[in-house]
Amino acid sequence: MPTVQQLLDEQTDDLRMLDLAGFRRWIARHLERWEQDPVFMQRVRIRELLRSSPSLRERFEEHRRLLLAVAGTPQFLRLKQIEQELIDAGKAIEGLTAAFARKPSAKHGDLRQKLRDFRNLQKALRNEQAELIQSSPEQQALRRTARQLQRQRVASGLEDEEAKLQKLLKERGRRTGRLGSGFEDVAAALVQAELVPELSRGKLATRVQMLRGVTLGAARIEFDQLIIRKPLRPQTPVEVLAIVEVKRNINDLAHAFRLRQENLAWLTGDAAHYSPEEYRTQQFQSGHFDREAYHEEGQERFLFTRSSFRHFRRDPHSDCFLNRLAFVAREGPLWGIGSTALARISHRIATDEEYNLDDDAYSRRLFRWCRSLTQPVEAPDVLRIYLAAPKQAKRILIVPRSADSRRDD
Repeated sequence: MPTVQQLLDEQTDDLRMLDLAGFRRWIARHLERWEQDPVFMQRVRIRELLRSSPSLRERFEEHRRLLLAVAGTPQFLRLKQIEQELIDAGKAIEGLTAAFARKPSAKHGDLRQKLRDFRNLQKALRNEQAELIQSSPEQQALRRTARQLQRQRVASGLEDEEAKLQKLLKERGRRTGRLGSGFEDVAAALVQAELVPELSRGKLATRVQMLRGVTLGAARIEFDQLIIRKPLRPQTPVEVLAIVEVKRNINDLAHAFRLRQENLAWLTGDAAHYSPEEYRTQQFQSGHFDREAYHEEGQERFLFTRSSFRHFRRDPHSDCFLNRLAFVAREGPLWGIGSTALARISHRIATDEEYNLDDDAYSRRLFRWCRSLTQPVEAPDVLRIYLAAPKQAKRILIVPRSADSRRDD
């Protein structure tokens, strides 16, 4: 298992620390991976198709201008309402038509009248819609342009290419779900082997248990794993020994770290470090953790109160909750930016019709934008915070790539 120090020494390529030349090299490293991704390459194909079709791009621009013009017309709001009312009427007609097949014939009279009413409403809405469009030159121009744009989309092949992209995105979504679920199982096994034995020493070891997916009915909280000690007496609170966050992408440690610092302030009653408004729910109407909460798992019900989190205290040097906050992440490069922001960069490069890294002015604009997506605390900073606190680096468990070798999306 690689150590935290090894990751920092050998796999850090922090976007925030680069100059323009370093940024170009950083992007080139990502392009090597992105160009193996069917979704990225499909977006590139669409980008190049648009680049090679000036008339199609002009039609898109014309359509955008007309959309803005239409939004300023008196008919706009009512036409938007009619569109939604027509959708609702269509659903009602579909449901009533299906009901005829399920209801006995004695009930058909009522259904037939309701169906007649909705069809009349649908007809009246369509007539009103046609009159409003007829009275608006901007609406008529928008509809003409939309028809022309659709014909050009089909003729150029753009319609087919975008359909392929949607199919690839659906396939990716299914794969990502499977990868995430599999890694959670790997992480749980690692925690049971490395962390639980340390926390469960002594005569109460048999009462230590791992819980997964714990929310406590609170806003902004969903713990991947909680290591708890069950109470000796029934109907008394559990004792939380550790919180474990699982991130397949190591660059997402920072987001989880920032959120869990806030969550722990809420759970321990440190009101200066969270906003009660963001934690108000039907269960916690005050916005504070001031009442009992329950978690059900494996046909057991576990009681939590603020006392359950009494072991969590701030580190005196970093002023952060560290000791019992653990992380499991897969070994990988530390990019100095989270995966969500990195996905935005990938999307922009794949779709930006002006993309040209050989152009200095373009590269500088892209570099500034990419750095604007970073946070003051990113994954390398989290690792350094743990290394700086005595004995805390062991709370970061790194899964070697060999233990989770499935391809990233």
